[in-house]
Amino acid sequence: MIRVESVSVDFDTGAGRRTVLSNVDLDLRDGSFTVV
Repeated sequence: MIRVESVSVDFDTGAGRRTVLSNVDLDLRDGSFTVV
């Protein structure tokens, strides 16, 4: 289990929109992730 406190995800929508995800848990065992 890897906990990432803050992840910045850039979406190229042509408007320069940025979505910031907080408290993202990555479970590399099954490739799933949970956004809290």
